[in-house]
Amino acid sequence: MDTLKCPAEPKKIIEKLLETYSETINPFTFNENTLTGKNILKNNIDISKDSNIGFININFTDQNIVFEQCFDKPCKDSLNQSKSSLKIR
Repeated sequence: MDTLKCPAEPKKIIEKLLETYSETINPFTFNENTLTGKNILKNNIDISKDSNIGFININFTDQNIVFEQCFDKPCKDSLNQSKSSLKIR
């Protein structure tokens, strides 16, 4: 990510994260993974859907990057979800 130009903006960081980790696969769907379309980082997915288990959704609001993941089924259960944010200054 050392080629990211300042100022650091959430949208630019997300684009760079998606590029940097484009070949990192989802362990929950290991047998289904291909090098295209099954990478662990996604943008704007619904983590409450069981089909998105194991994927990390990254999005942004104002000066925050938001990370969300479902780690157990059923994904619609909030106890099976993790959400955190990172403030960008």
